[in-house]
Amino acid sequence: MMFEVPKLKLKRCMFSFFFITAIAGVWVVVHDVRAQAAQSRENNALERSRCQSLYDANHCGHRPPALSDACHEWLECLRRDVEAVNHLELLAMYAADACDAFMSTLAGEDGCLGTGWAGGSARDRVGNGGLN
Repeated sequence: MMFEVPKLKLKRCMFSFFFITAIAGVWVVVHDVRAQAAQSRENNALERSRCQSLYDANHCGHRPPALSDACHEWLECLRRDVEAVNHLELLAMYAADACDAFMSTLAGEDGCLGTGWAGGSARDRVGNGGLN
């Protein structure tokens, strides 16, 4: 005699599985976006430091006429907030990268659907030179 699971229990189990999977997926996305935001803040700080050194090295405080445009750009760079990060832009880039990775996996390198899932393309198996 076959063991049957009541439909209500099965539905609850499936709902719980999908709910936990969704929560885990959201957690991964939030974690990745936070990591990208931290990297973006670090890049902003490095850019600001570079602008400061160029501004100082070219004596922009004295406003030499030949460098007035460049000095103005460096000064604007110095005024930017290092901590300002657009999280929506990072989320959009994350989603675009995920979609791109998914589609490239489906298409494979030679453009045929499924080759990315069937052990990679022929180029991966033979080497970087492709089929000879």
